[in-house]
Amino acid sequence: MKRLIEQENIREQKQFLRRKIVQILSRISKEELKRRSKDVCGKIKSLPVYKKAKTIAGYYPLAEEVDIREVLLQAIGEGKSVGLPVVNQQSGDLKFYRIKGLDNLVYGPWGIKQPDVNAAELMDLKQVDLILVPGLAFDEQGWRLGRGKGYYDRLLKRIKKPTVKLGICFAFQLQKGLPKEPQFDEPVNIVVSS
Repeated sequence: MKRLIEQENIREQKQFLRRKIVQILSRISKEELKRRSKDVCGKIKSLPVYKKAKTIAGYYPLAEEVDIREVLLQAIGEGKSVGLPVVNQQSGDLKFYRIKGLDNLVYGPWGIKQPDVNAAELMDLKQVDLILVPGLAFDEQGWRLGRGKGYYDRLLKRIKKPTVKLGICFAFQLQKGLPKEPQFDEPVNIVVSS
């Protein structure tokens, strides 16, 4: 019983934090988010792990997420293999498909752009050197607060070394000691912010 109460308390803390971060994001101008996104992209591209990576799994940004399209396009231009996720709402899984650019994407669930599974090649996660992970918040130990559906947590649990899990957020999304449920939540290795 005590454990159930603690778990419910953690979930309430997560929901509170999600609302708080979304409120902060809603008050920041598009220009400021764009400037900060450019800073984060510069940091990602300067990382040794990015430079060494041959295969990168990324994400297509929502309006309030760090816009990493610059990183994705540069990686493609450098001959790296780049994939974006496709959500399977029934299984709760994310699968990544290779892209050659950002022009031939289709709209998936929640209006998020994704590869057309009928025209793209499925990516083997064992081949991924670097995965770029969005989040509403991260803490100093790499724990992540997502949007509550668990898609990325389930994905990150399947990703094994030597793949590097790189959390990406704005500086105000860095929190001290996020509430976590280790049986469900999964940390990243590095967090980049601006």
